Amino acid sequence: MIIDQDKSLNLVAVALPAWTAPAAFAQPATAAGATAHPPKIEIAKVTISDGDFSFTDRSIEPNVHVAMTSSRHRCGPLLGTLGKADVDLKATVDGVGPVAITGKLDLLSENKSADLNVDFKSVDLLPLSPYCGKYAGYELARGQLCLNIHAKMADRKIDTVNVVTLDQLTFGMRSTARRHDAAGTFRRGAAEGYGRQDCH
Repeated sequence: MIIDQDKSLNLVAVALPAWTAPAAFAQPATAAGATAHPPKIEIAKVTISDGDFSFTDRSIEPNVHVAMTSSRHRCGPLLGTLGKADVDLKATVDGVGPVAITGKLDLLSENKSADLNVDFKSVDLLPLSPYCGKYAGYELARGQLCLNIHAKMADRKIDTVNVVTLDQLTFGMRSTARRHDAAGTFRRGAAEGYGRQDCH
């Protein structure tokens, strides 16, 4: 995924317009009072091995680039009457910080539900330093992110428990790329006053 210099998203450029079926493939008309039943489709499991995902933001200088390499992605069943989908996603961010998303998911049935755990460990924050320089006025010297989210959705309600840990967050040199319209005054000492900060 790429954000270009004009802040456009490359995924939008490759998206295809909505496809309209030719008349020859149009659904036949149903008799008055009859109910049309959609076809039954079932997908037992989807597995992706050794997949790569990268994010690049060219709208900021220096550019931001983050890569995620997956060792295993499994999800299923996705459709039909096979029950909730088991989600098991394993990956690493920039080859170092492990990421795991596990749980159960059912977003396609009438009674949508989800029970997911999202776990990021020791993700290096240095690739995001340009954002820090632009919005806070200082580059990042070091820092790691640990993130744990437990999300449950049922009966149209979402409950989450979030634990965010910033480890050894340290700011470096003052940046010349700070936005002129950035509101407020950034207090560097307050932000890095603790070597390890947990946010709930």
